[in-house]
Amino acid sequence: MLYFFIEGNGEKIDFTLKIYILVIYVFNMQERGQEMKINIYYGGRGLLDDPTLYVINKMQEVLQELRVTVDRYDIHEYKNSISTLPQTLKDADGIILATTVEWLGIGGYMQQFLDACWLY
Repeated sequence: MLYFFIEGNGEKIDFTLKIYILVIYVFNMQERGQEMKINIYYGGRGLLDDPTLYVINKMQEVLQELRVTVDRYDIHEYKNSISTLPQTLKDADGIILATTVEWLGIGGYMQQFLDACWLY
């Protein structure tokens, strides 16, 4: 399984290397004849000026161009069911965890999600 953790701190994020690594991984999977499914988990608050949303949208565009199935979960929309969200990890070949760094750490939504993942 492929893991990426992208943090945004209010500035534009240089994610070229991470996307390049992701594209290489996808090509390797496709050469083996395997369909890929990647889940993106966004742990921010969904504010319009959040640079993490820009990065997620670009990564999603690249993955869809590569014919990868992408499911995106904005954790702030699952406030009441965060504890059941880790069940979506079972079907994914890779996951991308993206959140904004606020007050020197990840936000509460991503922390709740990661805490709920301890069984998986």
